[in-house]
Amino acid sequence: MSDHIPAGMPVLSAGKHPNPRRGACFMEFASYLAGERWSDEPTCTHPLLALIARLVNDSVDGGHRARLVPLVPDVVGLNSPDIALDALLAMRVIEAGLPIAPFERQRLLAAGLVILESTLPTLPDRVATDLRRRVPAAFATAPDMEAWGRRHVTRGQTEKVLRDKTFPGIAINGVIGVAQACVDDPQDRLVALLHDCIADARAFVGVAPPDPDRPPASLPPINPDEVAARDRRDVAVASRLWSLVRG
Repeated sequence: MSDHIPAGMPVLSAGKHPNPRRGACFMEFASYLAGERWSDEPTCTHPLLALIARLVNDSVDGGHRARLVPLVPDVVGLNSPDIALDALLAMRVIEAGLPIAPFERQRLLAAGLVILESTLPTLPDRVATDLRRRVPAAFATAPDMEAWGRRHVTRGQTEKVLRDKTFPGIAINGVIGVAQACVDDPQDRLVALLHDCIADARAFVGVAPPDPDRPPASLPPINPDEVAARDRRDVAVASRLWSLVRG
């Protein structure tokens, strides 16, 4: 993990910002370091990992958010079209959230885990072997939720549905579930979760950390309409996952 923070970079804050003079969230900071157009959805980072980073960034207080700054350079270059990476990240979020999330979010995470389990035959052997070991251990943390999930999930899903709905829904319910959990250290757990997700992605992609001194490109403001549309989509994916489970 990199601990170098370039001088003059904006302090992380919650939400989205039209330009770096107004502050930066985790992924906007990453777009800056990558030399991309200012955005919280830069192409340098896997979409699900970027979603997890945004959710964690917005779910912790300023003190814990400052602890995220050294992680920002590590997400630059972490992208892959292989859905096995989505599955690994979803598994990590489920492991964090399923034992402690509020009841309804536990149910959705359990349903998500049943769906994830059904994808294992399609994944590369090294990933499938790892997840076959971890799925039962995760279910063991919430056995009543496993029974509920297996009763309510009765069909497989296409890769597009997994990418667009199910895995993002797992991320949303897992991160928010940890944030809402009745435990002593929810924000410490969220920082650790993001750290673990980045480590998983780095191991999967096999890239070296970027040069933090790389000069950024020009940073035009993002389109506010695009931001509003992204917000509506992120809020909706959890509801769509619930619809998939019930349907």
